[in-house]
Amino acid sequence: MACDCTPAFGCNSPSVLVFDENSVAVYADRVGAQGGTNNWIRCLAIICLRANRLLYQKKTADDCGTATIPQLTGAGKAASVATSIASTALGPLGGILAGAGQSSGLGLLSIFTHHAQAVATEQGTICDVSLNWAGFAQAVEQALQQSQIGLQDAITKLDQLHKSLTSELATVSNPVQKNAGYGYTKALDALTLFNKEAVYPSLVPGVVASLLGSTAVGKAVSSMTSSKTGTGALVIGGGVVAAKVLGVF
Repeated sequence: MACDCTPAFGCNSPSVLVFDENSVAVYADRVGAQGGTNNWIRCLAIICLRANRLLYQKKTADDCGTATIPQLTGAGKAASVATSIASTALGPLGGILAGAGQSSGLGLLSIFTHHAQAVATEQGTICDVSLNWAGFAQAVEQALQQSQIGLQDAITKLDQLHKSLTSELATVSNPVQKNAGYGYTKALDALTLFNKEAVYPSLVPGVVASLLGSTAVGKAVSSMTSSKTGTGALVIGGGVVAAKVLGVF
């Protein structure tokens, strides 16, 4: 079953889907992105993979705000990136939520108040995670293409980011209920694997180009989906081949 671009997945325009579903679905399956009504978690992961972003909105497009692009280059930056991201969890929303509803009393009003708080916390957390992923992804894609960082350095930073954002999502994730927090955790897992094995290697200057030619591998790679993000071309098949050559997996 094809996974459509819908606002329910934070997707408002098919133009953000730069990769073919058949090329990326394996990454959703490899991390066990399954479950929910109509297997919505798998579709969420696939839509995010096709955009190479954690797509999310509370109600309307862009209502989470704008991503901040971190500085990634230079020695010793890897640890500081994850630390700075972890420190921004919920941002000012955290303080607002911490003091909300404290004098709501008991009974039905209290139940509704606490439910509203839970929803707001979940939304704020997923917004924060999606924005941090977007800012990080844009920075790393550009830095790799411009040879400002090496592949292994980028992967180290990615692992640290994944750990930080996973911890943040764990505060709103319910694997039993298969809620939004859990769904975005699986989408994050899939994106991390996808970028390690395909996206990042394909952005290293000269690596993919040196693999493409008249060989059977070159023809197979060139026949696979290639498209662009805001920072340049990404070749799925070439990325996987490059990852193997470079010892990523």
